[in-house]
Amino acid sequence: MGKGEPLVLIHGFGSKKEMWKNQFELSESYRIIIPDLLGHGESNEVENISIPNFAKNIMSLLDQLGIESAHFCGISLGGIITQEIYRLFPKRVKSMILTNTTSYLPKTGAKWFLKKKIAKFISSPKEAIVLAAAKNCVYDQKPEIIQELKDALLLKDETYIKTAHETLGVNYLFMLPFIKVPTLIIGGLYDRLLPVILARQTHLMTLGKAKLVIFDKCGHAPVIEHKKRYNELLLEFLNNHKQIS
Repeated sequence: MGKGEPLVLIHGFGSKKEMWKNQFELSESYRIIIPDLLGHGESNEVENISIPNFAKNIMSLLDQLGIESAHFCGISLGGIITQEIYRLFPKRVKSMILTNTTSYLPKTGAKWFLKKKIAKFISSPKEAIVLAAAKNCVYDQKPEIIQELKDALLLKDETYIKTAHETLGVNYLFMLPFIKVPTLIIGGLYDRLLPVILARQTHLMTLGKAKLVIFDKCGHAPVIEHKKRYNELLLEFLNNHKQIS
């Protein structure tokens, strides 16, 4: 929707494109493209779930839309995918916004933890899992905030399991010092899923070339908890890096 330079918004793990509904207003200044990731939302394609395929699928969509390059903004898993898009297609990336994400998830020591999490996910009622996930994502525990998070989530068994396994071992730390596009890194001071130290780590590895913003009184979802400030921050960053005609 909208007109202007293309801006791709990439949702997180277990959520769907509607997670970005508070950012629809960005279409007043930019052409925004908001896909469901493979296996997420309205997509039932789970056979090819992987981080590279998430990235390639999005770029295939841009090809179909006739878009050569775009700004990319990803939250959580979407931030990992944004970095993968830059790794695979650096010349097609105008800028990156990495929100509540990480550049490194080690395999060592994580497989046992993941196995335990998946067993609990499969055995527990989905309603209880969604409620717990929503509460865990936000600092502000107001019922309306939690409900908005619940509405943004859609947890599917096969998608959850495959995606969780595929995220282990991602590592962009050695790519970060060589990134040549404007980059904004956003973290939540009270993020329990991907702690703020990970945002600081990503920033450190860019050798200070990226801009780092930490939201106070914020968990894993500033797009919902601090939607006004978040949108203002994105617009300020994007407007500063618009392509000069």
